[in-house]
Amino acid sequence: MDGFTLGQTVDASIFSAGQLVDVTGTAKGKGFAGAIKRHNQSIGPKSHGGGGGSKPVRQTGSLGDISGNKVVKGMTMPGQMGNVQRTQQNLEVISVDPENNLLLIKGSIPGPKKSYVIVKEAIKLLPDKEVKVLVNVKEAQEKNELLEEAKKAGADVNTDMSVQEMKDAIKASSEAKEQEKAAAKAKEEAEKAAAEKDKVEAAASKAKEAVEAKTASGDSDGAKEAQAKADALDKQVEVAKAKADEVKDEAKKVESEAKEAQTKAEELQVKTEEDTPEPEAKEKSEDKEEDK
Repeated sequence: MDGFTLGQTVDASIFSAGQLVDVTGTAKGKGFAGAIKRHNQSIGPKSHGGGGGSKPVRQTGSLGDISGNKVVKGMTMPGQMGNVQRTQQNLEVISVDPENNLLLIKGSIPGPKKSYVIVKEAIKLLPDKEVKVLVNVKEAQEKNELLEEAKKAGADVNTDMSVQEMKDAIKASSEAKEQEKAAAKAKEEAEKAAAEKDKVEAAASKAKEAVEAKTASGDSDGAKEAQAKADALDKQVEVAKAKADEVKDEAKKVESEAKEAQTKAEELQVKTEEDTPEPEAKEKSEDKEEDK
């Protein structure tokens, strides 16, 4: 315990990921067990006359030479199994969580769950292993869900991107898609308004021709009626023109917003590709093979 003083708190931060440690604990107690289970001995023959009755197939067997007139110490016999102190050496520390004072160790830890163990630096002083990056299961599930959303939205995303980057790309793509639909609808409405305006203008033109014809024929009452109709159509023409201009301006505005949304989505995609790190695992493995 060099470097520590009496009363100082020792937490998980003294270890690091990739470090090898020895873990000591009390093995699980399994009660009284026979030699087959306790010492992994073989059972006897199960053929006719080889077992059963006076010759059980799981019996202990010979305990030594009769001339010695004693059982030598250390013979593998039935007895208490487990409930002894054991040490597992050279276990790898996968991750360290100083905030919660937790260690994630790979390997067989002696003892039952929730039992006390002692973690020490490996006595054999072997070199530390390469730090392993753990997979965040919740994040992976969320990314898979976002990939499905991206397919519907038409967004170009991949699992190398962060969750927030994927969400931003999907949102930008969805907005661009909605703006495109709005622009198409506005364009359709503008075409309908222009067609309605042309129709009203044609009707007004015919009404004016009718006024001229009535006036030429000397039908004053018919001319007045045709003139009133022509005036009403002129007003409708003005209204139709105003509406057509308004719808046209709105269509241009929506189209401009759609282009901006598309540009924003493309810029975000380019930025994400620049910020996404390239995988190095494959390059490292190739380098190792070349070194060999």
